[in-house]
Amino acid sequence: MVGNALEWYDFAIYGYFAATIGFKFFPSDDPAASIIASFSVFAVGFVARPVGAVLFGNLGDRMGRRRALIVSILVMAGPTTLIGVLPTYDDIGVWAPVILIALRLLQGLSVGGEMTGAITLTVEAARATRRGVTGSWSYFGVGVGFLLGSGAGSLVTGLLDAAAVADWGWRIPFLCGAVIALCGYVIRRQALSESYQPPDIDVPWYKGPPREAITSHGRQMIQAIGISAFSAGGFYLTFVYLTTYITRVVGDPKADAFDINTINMVVYTGLVVVGGLLGDRFGIRWVLLVTTVAGLIVAWPMFWLIDHRDPVLSFLGQFGLVLFIAPFSGVFATTMALLFPPNVRMSGFSISYNVGLAALGGTTPLIASYLISRDAGDMAPAYVLIVCAVITIATIIWAWRDLPVRASNDMSASR
Repeated sequence: MVGNALEWYDFAIYGYFAATIGFKFFPSDDPAASIIASFSVFAVGFVARPVGAVLFGNLGDRMGRRRALIVSILVMAGPTTLIGVLPTYDDIGVWAPVILIALRLLQGLSVGGEMTGAITLTVEAARATRRGVTGSWSYFGVGVGFLLGSGAGSLVTGLLDAAAVADWGWRIPFLCGAVIALCGYVIRRQALSESYQPPDIDVPWYKGPPREAITSHGRQMIQAIGISAFSAGGFYLTFVYLTTYITRVVGDPKADAFDINTINMVVYTGLVVVGGLLGDRFGIRWVLLVTTVAGLIVAWPMFWLIDHRDPVLSFLGQFGLVLFIAPFSGVFATTMALLFPPNVRMSGFSISYNVGLAALGGTTPLIASYLISRDAGDMAPAYVLIVCAVITIATIIWAWRDLPVRASNDMSASR
């Protein structure tokens, strides 16, 4: 949970201070060009994720989940802290953006194995009857990190004047990330037990578990990518894109949009754990299917509510989406881990999750924005979410026999 909190803490503070970072590292006569350059560097981290998935998946399946998680949090913590002390373009010229890009690449590599490694270890270490709720705590960390990042950004901008924030105040939240990282490192180093004892693998690294996962368990990887559509697309539309949608398309004040997003992120954080509990009680297959079908049904009505230029209705619309996306995400975590046998579990999970996130999650805000710009109507985000839900439902039906009935039935262990 702490590792995932650090990941999303960085996600939140970088987005919060993207404009300032753009001006500091990509100075331009056009403010929009600086901001675009800053977000381009942010996107670089996503490009590196699949590579990180292969590297950390290989490490986790060869040398154990605990070792992979200790390395990943160090690789993530270093760049976050260094961004807080990195000289700007005015100080060292073109080297400033070059180093910033390198640091974001390192963060992307770490993120590629962080969440999937944490979920894999906790699901394997949990009691059989508690795997669903135990796996959901990694997604709980997503909400915690996002809220901490938003809170840190709000605190800095509230206590300092605009000039101080632009000069040095923006660095404080990045430096505070070192505290989260230190807590995570100490916990993992001293209190974390290994959940998997890997066999001796006498093959080159490039022929290891990632290659076996792709060649021998391709069906499960495709299933994992398809099932991730509703979780990834739903989250990015509901939390990453929706503030922009509410302010620029609907026309609500920016402050209202952020307040709505923050309150519903608190709701999301609690409901992911509820999803895990429901998976342990009623079976993870049914929770996946029911929440996705419900999300498909409410997608259009909820965006219709949001599109009314009324903060109360916007809140209720986002709240209605969260009611189903959050429980799905909570049980999704355990499902993905149990799709793969232990010897390739972290590799298969990491690669398929990050490919699905890039293809079906990170692109959804872009697709929704493009459709609106091409006169598809203000309800375009609802159509995108409906497509994601249809992909997931079709995949669940196809994978029904491969999915464990309950989290306690580790069907993949015998594959």
